[in-house]
Amino acid sequence: PCPGQDQVAKEGAGVPSPPAAQSSAAFGDQVLAPVLEPVRRGALPARYELRVLVSTPDGTPHSLVVRASPLSTPTGEDDEPAGPDVSYVGVVVDVTPQEQFEQELGELVNRYRLMTELSPDVIWVHQHGRLVYGNRAMARLAGATSDDDYERIVAQYYGTPITEITDPGEMEGVQER
Repeated sequence: PCPGQDQVAKEGAGVPSPPAAQSSAAFGDQVLAPVLEPVRRGALPARYELRVLVSTPDGTPHSLVVRASPLSTPTGEDDEPAGPDVSYVGVVVDVTPQEQFEQELGELVNRYRLMTELSPDVIWVHQHGRLVYGNRAMARLAGATSDDDYERIVAQYYGTPITEITDPGEMEGVQER
């Protein structure tokens, strides 16, 4: 683990929202505080990767990833490091859009799963010719009468070649889809 990482494991720890009149430099100092604090206390150079939650002046939350790595500065003769002169190079990335996309994608997957589970039509999915998913209608077709039966039948048929569960006359159409 990176030094200082425990201090910001809680989202937004020590990072107040910037007031509207606050300068961007002061706000930058607040965002980078979890990295700068241990460095200013004399901690040994280390890599940092921290997540912080900040709010814009209008109150919109943003999730940021702050990454910093030490960059030794040769200052002695023959470009040898002389003393503890260490600089950091870093980047701050706003990952809010990615997190929003991941949340929306998860919601979409859950809606699709619910739709297929409740469909009265038999739905099954295969990968490389083997069954990887079957809905409740498929399980009922195979004899399921309860949730326990459904789970047992899906587990039983998982990985089964589709050629074993498909009418030979339907195989061409199944393989095309």
